[in-house]
This record gives sequence, structure tokens and C-alpha cells, in this order.
Amino acid sequence: MRAHRCSPLLLVTLLLGCGASTKAQVNGHIGSHQASDETVRLAAASAATAPEPVKKPSEPTRASEPPLEPDAVLHAQRLYVGYRLRDRRWLERDDFISELATAQTICLGEQHDSVVDHFAELELLKRLAERQPMSGRRLALGLESIETPGQAALGRYLAGTSNESSFRQQVGFAERWGFDFALTRPLLDVARQRNLDVVALGAPGELVKRVAAVGLDGLAADERQALPELDLDNSEHYAAFNAAMTGHPASDADPENVYEAQVVRDEVMAEVTAGYLRAAHPARQLLVAAGRQHCRRDAIPQRISRRVPTRALAVTTWLGNADQAPEVDATAYDYVMVLEPSSQSR
Repeated sequence: MRAHRCSPLLLVTLLLGCGASTKAQVNGHIGSHQASDETVRLAAASAATAPEPVKKPSEPTRASEPPLEPDAVLHAQRLYVGYRLRDRRWLERDDFISELATAQTICLGEQHDSVVDHFAELELLKRLAERQPMSGRRLALGLESIETPGQAALGRYLAGTSNESSFRQQVGFAERWGFDFALTRPLLDVARQRNLDVVALGAPGELVKRVAAVGLDGLAADERQALPELDLDNSEHYAAFNAAMTGHPASDADPENVYEAQVVRDEVMAEVTAGYLRAAHPARQLLVAAGRQHCRRDAIPQRISRRVPTRALAVTTWLGNADQAPEVDATAYDYVMVLEPSSQSR
């Protein structure tokens, strides 16, 4: 397969949050509960050899952007309705939430720097939490923004045994994720208030960089064995990857390697999610907050369903009014959360 070449800045964007695709299975199945631990060990082993990203002095950095106000997400609240893509039907807010609540996994795709998208995640988390008694499932939040080695630090923060500053330092939030913590804080606050589990889903950055640099074929045998099962043969999602590359200038980076790194990202998130759902005592439900491309139906949701028998929904957001259908690919998502363009009281 061939893909369009892309700029270094776009490569960073893709590695941080667009999506991944699929292309032929690598090394068959890895033990379901061991895979995430093995991935963490691989990350530690690869850290010394993982290449650092090269950034031109003129390139913008997220760290250079002015910080958001602490309540930026809360101030971004919007009126919203749902839109079911399979039959192009509008759903009132409560009906929309009720339909989502029937699924064991809801993957809500975000634009990482969008306060509106993070309001959407916060709103769904609150509404799904309200429905726990009716659903009979224990709700949890899965975050791409925190890498899997940060799970222990995340647990301490949620339990109140470490403060925010220590938590952010321990998980390397600024260096590894880079987006303003004000976008994530409200989600963690709700999880603490309502005693919800939070699952660190992000693939270790060292692992992603290693695959992006040398590709799967360049990995040593022990490195390949530590990977979760990789399905690399989904033509629809690979086409979406190609489309994301279109129109960007060429670089020396091999887009096939970047594509494979994105597959690793998706598969690690799906593997960790599946492991959480398997421990179904009590039954569990997970709201996954990840990049928009990661939450395409042929990305995380299908990869979860490949591992466990579960209904996983692909959901995205759209700014617009309820008088015009959202311009969203009906083959990629199940539902759209349509939010009004202007902030207003509900």
C-alpha cells in the first residue's frame, strides 16, 4: 500500500490524536491481560533508543499557547441534540443519552484542543453516570491523554493521596500529551466526585516513536512479541488515513511507518479497554475520550469488539443547528452529538 507523504507537524498531530487503521495481523494473539503490561515494559526498554522528534524553530508549540482559564470547559457549555446516522434521525437530548447508555463502550471522538469537545465529554460522563442504576453497569472513563504507565499515578490522584502537581509530573502530562490540563481536569473532578474508575489508555510515547521511526519490520523479535494483536488489513480505515495525508507537503518520514504507529495506538487503547471490560464484576461500561480518528467505527470500536463480545459505539461531535443534517461520514460513526455553535445557558 502507498500513502501520501506528510509534513513533520502533521505527523506529530497524527501520532497524538487522529486515528489509526488496519493492514494484516502481526504475531497473532497476545495474552489479553498481559498485553498492556508488556507494552509498558517495551516502552521502558525502548526509551534509550527511541528517536526524539525533530522540530524546526519556526514550528508552533502547544506549550507556547496562552493557558486556558480553569473553567474554560464549563464556560463552553452548549445546547445539544443527537443524530443517529444509520437512519438520519434526530434525537432529543434524553433520548440520545438513553440510546448511548445501552452500549457497553462509547467512543467519543474529540479535537484535542477544543473546549467544546471536552464539554461534550464532560456532559456525556455526567449523564451516563446518572443512568448507572438503570443500566446495571459500573461506569468508567478511558483517557487517551494519559499513557498506560501512568495508571498507578492516576489511581493515587483519584484517591486523593497525591495532588495535581505531583500527578501531572508523574505522568509527564505536559511533555507526553502537551494539551492544556484545564481540558482534562473537569473530567477527573467528576470521576472523583462520583467514584468512577478512570483508565489510562494511551500507548507509551516511546513505543509509538519507535514504530514510527523503524516500522514494524524494524522491530526486534522481543519488541514485536510485546505488541498486542494488530489488525492491519482494513481498507476503509487505510483510505481514511490516506485522505488525512492529502494536500500536505512531503517529508522524509515514511508514512507507512506512521500508519503502523497509529495502528499500535488504536490497538493498545482497544486492548486496555477490553481488559477492563472483561473484569465484569460488576458489569462495566466505558466512555472512551480519544481523538476523532481513533473513535471511527473501524478504529477503536471494532478493535474492542474483536477482543470481547460487546457493543461499542462510534460517536463524534458537530457544531451546528438542528435544521441541517451534520456533515459526518455515516460509514465512520454511529451517532453525532450536535452542539449549537454559541455558548448559552440550558
